[in-house]
Amino acid sequence: MNGRWNIIKYSLILLLGFAVILVGLGISFLHQMQEASGTNTTVEYLYIEPGSGVIRVAWKAEQQGLVSKAWRLRLLSRYHGFNGRIIAGEYEIAPNTTLQALLVQITEGKVYQRRLVVPEGFSSQAVLSLIDANDYLDHDVDITPAEGSLLPETYFFSRGDKASALIKRMQVAQEGFLAEVWPDMMTIGKLKTADEILTLASIIEKETGLNGERNLVSAVFHNRLNKRMRLDSDPTVIYGIVGGGELGRPLKKSELKAVTDYNTYRIYGLPPTPIANPGKAAIEAALSPAPVDYLYFVADGKGGHRFAETLREHNANVRRWRRDKKK
Repeated sequence: MNGRWNIIKYSLILLLGFAVILVGLGISFLHQMQEASGTNTTVEYLYIEPGSGVIRVAWKAEQQGLVSKAWRLRLLSRYHGFNGRIIAGEYEIAPNTTLQALLVQITEGKVYQRRLVVPEGFSSQAVLSLIDANDYLDHDVDITPAEGSLLPETYFFSRGDKASALIKRMQVAQEGFLAEVWPDMMTIGKLKTADEILTLASIIEKETGLNGERNLVSAVFHNRLNKRMRLDSDPTVIYGIVGGGELGRPLKKSELKAVTDYNTYRIYGLPPTPIANPGKAAIEAALSPAPVDYLYFVADGKGGHRFAETLREHNANVRRWRRDKKK
C-alpha cells in the first residue's frame, strides 16, 4: 500500500513539476513575444477604423510589418485583457516598436495628429481646395465659407475628422482672435464693424507680406478712407474678376476702368466683402495704422514698397520703379 502511495505521490510531484516548467516556459514565451518588435524599418501609420475588432487590427498590423504574426497580437491582447479596449484612430508606429508597446499605444488612444497649414491671404475657395486635396479628412462640405471668416493657421486633426468641423474651428478662431485684439469693438477711423476690419485686413494681406510694411499700408488706406479718396488697390480688382481664383496675368487697362463692386479704382470706400482670409498680423495692422500721412505706395522692385504723402512724390517713385524694372 505504501509503495503504491509513494508511486502516486512521486507521479503527482512529477506532473506538478512538468506543469511548473510548462507555465514557466509559457510565461517566458509570452515575455519574449511581447518584447519582439515588428519588421518595419520606417515609420508606419496604422489606421483602426471605428468598430474594428482585435482580429482585424492584428491582420492589418501583420500586413504593415508591425507584428511578425497576427496571432501573436491576438494572443497577447487576450493575455493582458486588452480585447474590446482597442480605440479607433490613426497611430504613428515607430520602427522597432515592441508588440507590448504597440498594444499599449492602441488601447490608450494615443492617436496621431495630422496637420493642415492654411497660409495667410488664401481665399475661402483656395482653403476649400486645400481641404478637398487632403485624403485624411471626411469631405462633407459643398458650400464655400464666407470670405474672410477663416483664420490662417496650422490646424491639427485626426484622420477621419469631418471637414465641416475643421472649417468651424477656423471660423471660431477668426472670431476669437478679432475679439481678442479688438475687445471694445470701437470705431477705428472709418471702420465700424468686424466685416469692415476683415475687409481692410484682407486688402493689406494681399498688398504686402512684409512685417515692417503692414502698418504703413494700413495707414495709406485709412488716410484715403478719411479723405474720401478711392483705395486704388489692384488685388480688389482681381477679386472682382476671378473671385477667389488666380488671375495669372497682369491687369488690363480696360479691367481697371470696368465698374464692378470690387474695383476700388471706380468705387469709393471698401468693397462689399473681404477678398481673402487675412492672418493675425494683417488684422492687427488694420486696427493699428502707422501714424504717418502717406497716401500712396508703389513697388520698389525688391519685394517692398516706396511710400509717399503727395501725388508728386508718388509719380517720382513710379518713374523710379519703371527705370529699375528696365535695368
